[in-house]
Amino acid sequence: MSDPIGVRPEMGEAFDTWAPEGGRGSVLEWSWVQDKMYSARSYWVVTTPKSGPPHPMPVWGVFVDDVFYFSTPSTSLKARHMARTGEAAVHLESADVVVILKGDTRAASEPALLEQLGKAFFHKYNIEIVGKFPDQVMFSFRPRKAFAWQGFPESEFMRTMTRFDLP
Repeated sequence: MSDPIGVRPEMGEAFDTWAPEGGRGSVLEWSWVQDKMYSARSYWVVTTPKSGPPHPMPVWGVFVDDVFYFSTPSTSLKARHMARTGEAAVHLESADVVVILKGDTRAASEPALLEQLGKAFFHKYNIEIVGKFPDQVMFSFRPRKAFAWQGFPESEFMRTMTRFDLP
């Protein structure tokens, strides 16, 4: 699969007026998003019930082959939300280096994948997480849409605001 192509999101006339080159400046490459997702230590996962307020929670996770993986107890609110909706949003902690992903979730249970993820979690966090706690469910999150920008200094936001649509 080829990398998604970034485009300038529709932000309206004010954005086009303030943005460098009238909103036609450079956009970020998908590799920028990958780098930020691979190197982040903590992430926010946001789930919602079919109706009701969003439920944001911080998690540790790994980004492998453009899929984000994280675990949570099967009884947690986010696990129950994802079981009902199959959707979530994931974003980095920072408002200066921004990656926001929206996509689909499912429980990951293939033994070879879980073994690979166990090694990835241990390498990143120096902890054994996969298979360690019986009530933990490993979720895969496949982004369908992504937003990214460099937010500091402020002029970078206008120059780098990028949207990606993924297959």
